[in-house]
Amino acid sequence: MSGPVGSPALHGRGPELELLSATVTAARTGGLQGLLLEGEAGIGKSRLLTAAGDLARTGDVITIDLHCRERDHARPFGPIRDALTGSPDGDRINALLAGPSEDPGLAFRIVDLVVEALASRSVEHPLLLTVDDLQWADPATVMALGAVVDRLADRPIAVVVATRPGIRAAADLGLGTTHVVGGLDDEAVRDLVASTSGPEPSPELLATVRRAGGNPLHLTELVSAVGDDPSLADDPDATLPVRLRQVILRQLRLGPH
Repeated sequence: MSGPVGSPALHGRGPELELLSATVTAARTGGLQGLLLEGEAGIGKSRLLTAAGDLARTGDVITIDLHCRERDHARPFGPIRDALTGSPDGDRINALLAGPSEDPGLAFRIVDLVVEALASRSVEHPLLLTVDDLQWADPATVMALGAVVDRLADRPIAVVVATRPGIRAAADLGLGTTHVVGGLDDEAVRDLVASTSGPEPSPELLATVRRAGGNPLHLTELVSAVGDDPSLADDPDATLPVRLRQVILRQLRLGPH
């Protein structure tokens, strides 16, 4: 199934797109709506967040996107500060963080600022807040997100969070709805392969990419590797290409913590 206009094709994610659309629509009139997208690395969670933003922008919904990164895990409120860069709210948060760090109430005052900032943005238009890679969020950001969910329950806000499985912080947010993003089915795999390798993938190529288990990132890496070395498709049981092994190993190193 294709994604919204302007986005690359999003294959096999019809149920997820319907869920995202329903979440954003319900937030317009029914108060804060929370959705947690849970799945392994490379399964397409980030792409679904992009699709959520595309859906929101077709209407009157404004979007704020938080991107959590492993290297920023020790940077308090890092994703929030990045998202609000250049705004008066962002300037106020940075000014507070530049002050005395031993202030025991500092984090709580910043959380109040974050809640007020999102509340004010949702007065004239509904708001979509997306959070990618929650597993790497710093504790202060998680605390702020929890406050948003708890204190803005009556606001037209949709909160869509993507995370790896088994993350305690994700469960503690209490978003209400959790959707496990699984691998692509055979039809979606064929469509994805066809979109990158040509309209009629060979049976050998399809047999090779089945080893990806429906993981879109692994699929595209395998297709690319076969494009570089077509002999890989001659033996579906051959050792995984070096590039794909490196991708998987990197994901294992950067797994949930």
